[in-house]
Amino acid sequence: MSVSSIFRAEIIERATSWAEDSGVPRYPSRSPRHPTPMFEPYVENGQRRHGNFHDASYEAILNDAHWGGRMTKPHLRPGALPDRDRKAPEVGSAASSDALLLNLFCHPVAADLIAHTIGTVGSRVLGLDLARRVGRRPQPDVEL
Repeated sequence: MSVSSIFRAEIIERATSWAEDSGVPRYPSRSPRHPTPMFEPYVENGQRRHGNFHDASYEAILNDAHWGGRMTKPHLRPGALPDRDRKAPEVGSAASSDALLLNLFCHPVAADLIAHTIGTVGSRVLGLDLARRVGRRPQPDVEL
């Protein structure tokens, strides 16, 4: 088994366990090899939430038009989704690399820590401007 397969299996197992423990809305993909949990937006106690995102990251994403646009990127394998969700976004998948990176680089605290750690404070990493608090739009757009 490849390292990426082992990593994917671990992500799926942890996402499934977390979703069961927390009770967030989810549904399984139809993929026979990798039935990956799929998450979607929901509202809880008046707060906008998404099962695949940390609350602070999700709020930052929704408040930035460019980042929010990434939330609608189509799933790359619509045939693996239930019929009702063939248009589900890629970031709904527990195994979404876009969701992972958005969670990290859009989180108000984590992004600054990452930028400081890798020595890129104020520079662009993966198309996400880590100095976003000054209101600059991420340029150029890079595929996550």
